[in-house]
Amino acid sequence: KSTYGLEPGLAGVFFMIPGLTYILTAIVAGALVDSFGGAVANGQEFKLKVTTAAGFGVLLLCYLFLAPAVARLALERLAVFAPSLVALGIGIGLTVMPSTSDLQGIAERRIPPSGEAEAAALTSQVAGVWSSAYALGQAAGPVVGGALDSTIGIHWGCFTFAMVCAFGLLLNTYGAWTAKSRI
Repeated sequence: KSTYGLEPGLAGVFFMIPGLTYILTAIVAGALVDSFGGAVANGQEFKLKVTTAAGFGVLLLCYLFLAPAVARLALERLAVFAPSLVALGIGIGLTVMPSTSDLQGIAERRIPPSGEAEAAALTSQVAGVWSSAYALGQAAGPVVGGALDSTIGIHWGCFTFAMVCAFGLLLNTYGAWTAKSRI
């Protein structure tokens, strides 16, 4: 049995939860991002950074719930594990959707106003690179997770990811603060 007392097959099914939650969150987050509009002057960059920071905040809390301190409090149960997987999907949706739009906006701002064809091509390239990076993470996740589990354990691996998310939260909070000063 696994750490959470699940048979391996059922554990695999549980790890579908973040993917399914991400699908739903991505739709909602995509609509939210579209509602921000396209002009930097109307605060779009600020709103994108705040949404991304919120996603990193959700991910940070999710990973902290799975980290060693919580495990020591005897909360190593499905009652914590399952909601954390739901939160993981929500956090990923709140980081991926606005960051995609943010990267596309950055790329478009680098193109001269007369280069609309170049801007369209660059936007597609950014979307392709960003989706490939996400897919690489999905493919490498089980390998990295397995390596972390066998070396430092799942809870310390979650703590490591929590620190990465804390860094993402700080970067996006700073980005939101600087974007707010340009409005």
